[in-house]
Amino acid sequence: MKKLDIIVDERQGAVWAAAVDTKRKLFAIECDTPGEEIRWGSIFLGRVETIDRKLDACWINLGNGLMGLMPRKEFPDPNKDPNAGDVLIVQAKTGVTKSQNAGQIPADELDLMRKVKIEPKVTRLSVDVTLPGRYLIFAAKETDNRLSRRIRDSKVRRQMVQMMEELEENLSGCILRASAESIQTDILKKEGLILQKTWEELQSKAKGLSSPQELMRGPNAIERILSDMACCTVESIEVAILDHLSKAESWCERFAPDLMTKIEPIEIANAAEDFALYHHYGLEDQIEDLLQPYVLLDDGGNLILQETAALLAVDINRGGDQTNSNLELNRLAAKEIGRQLRLRNLGGIVIVDFLKGKNKSDEKVIIAAIEDSVAADACTVQIHGMTALGLMELTRQRRLPTLRDRIRGIK
Repeated sequence: MKKLDIIVDERQGAVWAAAVDTKRKLFAIECDTPGEEIRWGSIFLGRVETIDRKLDACWINLGNGLMGLMPRKEFPDPNKDPNAGDVLIVQAKTGVTKSQNAGQIPADELDLMRKVKIEPKVTRLSVDVTLPGRYLIFAAKETDNRLSRRIRDSKVRRQMVQMMEELEENLSGCILRASAESIQTDILKKEGLILQKTWEELQSKAKGLSSPQELMRGPNAIERILSDMACCTVESIEVAILDHLSKAESWCERFAPDLMTKIEPIEIANAAEDFALYHHYGLEDQIEDLLQPYVLLDDGGNLILQETAALLAVDINRGGDQTNSNLELNRLAAKEIGRQLRLRNLGGIVIVDFLKGKNKSDEKVIIAAIEDSVAADACTVQIHGMTALGLMELTRQRRLPTLRDRIRGIK
């Protein structure tokens, strides 16, 4: 099990939470910025405003001048349109920054953007509310317990089915995450009851309300990194600011009491300055590197990452690497690609142009390497294989705007 340290810091009002390995190399990173309009996972009491026939969706008023879009497949009844004025409990399944939200862009500017084929971002909503914990996800609309679809190992699935059956005595609507594999049933039951109670409290809160508004903010950067890294061994949680300490303790007290003793307030000079802790550990330069369109590999090779409106293209170049074979360089590149997608939070269609291999067995090695590199990703990554031209196709469904979009304007 991978050993990680969680390091929390702040810069110009943005809260950063990073997971680093034993060599202080970034493994995962989350960021909450002042420019965040709607956070992933936030739950709202929304009001249906209009049905958009072109988009086959309805616009939902979320209150405070915010709007979101609910596709037909997410309707309470996909075969029946909701009525204007209907009030629903909905959840943001994607996060949006102020500069991205189509619900905040004037109509004439929105039309112009679409004419030149620039599609604005909009929060996608659903009535399928889910609440993430450390080992479980509580799905409010589901009546049965089930395993996460990301658990593919048949042996592990059989083992976890037995655990799931024990949960059914007290709970329903729980999805067991991969991190629950070796966890005692009593711990899972306790977490499930906490999540179930949270949902019941939200429902009670909504009953007394009629106007659109936010009922519960989605998980913050500290909560997301701790939840997503539940499959790893957390050695320490280091903070330098009192507010960050409070947030880490609040989440750990509910979901990870074993981590309470690993929360460490770090005393450093100028702790109140921006990125004081990250500068202390040399993480600032690694974050700056994530804003570059290239990645340097250890032996001299490199990756070029080029984003377009339709897809992300990744090109592997030998560069100064005179040591590794094409296969070995491709394997190293595949390992780094998974890490870069996770850190930069890139999504959608990804096309990778690897160096030319000798045969089909080389392709299998590359696919295995990319599968291993995306296994720790909290977002769903699907590998679609190699095309006739030797390009690898994969897709990644991200929850939040890209790292670049999230930190735009705070540098």
